[in-house]
Amino acid sequence: MALLAFIVWGALLGWAASIVEREEQAGAIRLRLLIGALAALIGGVFTSGGGVLGALEWSALGVGTITAVVALTAYWFVFVRRT
Repeated sequence: MALLAFIVWGALLGWAASIVEREEQAGAIRLRLLIGALAALIGGVFTSGGGVLGALEWSALGVGTITAVVALTAYWFVFVRRT
């Protein structure tokens, strides 16, 4: 259950980032969804000790949120802001 929650929550954060940035290209939106989902999953896995198939811990969801926001912000600073 936690695995699915991390992926969905990270994708929602990526979608929110594309709304904030007013991005309209489909490829860029998909990339932000992927970055958000992967970052939230990685942060959640590290926080929960590698077990994401069990119950969801709020601390792991919080760390997953923080890592997704940091990854999306870093992506924006490195690749988007220059153009």
